[in-house]
Amino acid sequence: MPSNLGHQGVPYTPARELQFAYGKWVSDKVEQGYQPFFMSFMFHPLAFSLKAKKIDHMHADIERIYSRIITRFSRRPNAPQERYKLPLMLVAPDLPAPKHTKVDIKDVALNDGLHCHAIFLQPPESRFQEEFHLWATENNAALIRDTRVRRIWVGRVFATPDHMTQYALKAVGTRLSSDSLLLLPRERNGGRDATARGYDEACRREGGSSLIRTGWKPF
Repeated sequence: MPSNLGHQGVPYTPARELQFAYGKWVSDKVEQGYQPFFMSFMFHPLAFSLKAKKIDHMHADIERIYSRIITRFSRRPNAPQERYKLPLMLVAPDLPAPKHTKVDIKDVALNDGLHCHAIFLQPPESRFQEEFHLWATENNAALIRDTRVRRIWVGRVFATPDHMTQYALKAVGTRLSSDSLLLLPRERNGGRDATARGYDEACRREGGSSLIRTGWKPF
């Protein structure tokens, strides 16, 4: 195999390697009993010209939504001993692909088409006993209250969670910065930078090297 080819003969690029690494991480979690869901977040107009600034505010609103979700999974979501009950959520910003014509014109016009996808992993053990995609749809209005999120779409992933993860990350590292990923829950007692430690588990290559940083203990 030529040295410039990566997984499954696909030409190697750092962005593709990132997608494959996260895809494997999600697949590993599913094998451990996590249930995967795909989420899309569309936003009201954001009054910022820079994409990075818009993404920061999108992340902030998604974190607010996540904080509302996790109270259904644990009565004490901030307690260290309850951390295993919390869902995992990998958030990636995205832009409309030019080849896709079946796109709501309003979604393309707002924020230059910038939106977010997420892979939501429901843990095998928690107090949550409902179908997450049905519950999230039913409680959409309550989840997005006081945020700039216009709507959330949630669907169950029944097959190829690695491919769905790669799709969610398709703009990261190419049209959008690789620093624009968000992994929840954040590292305890850390700021935004500390969250990057969480990327290590997702991006760890065979042999123990990391695409981003090293030294982070898995969940």
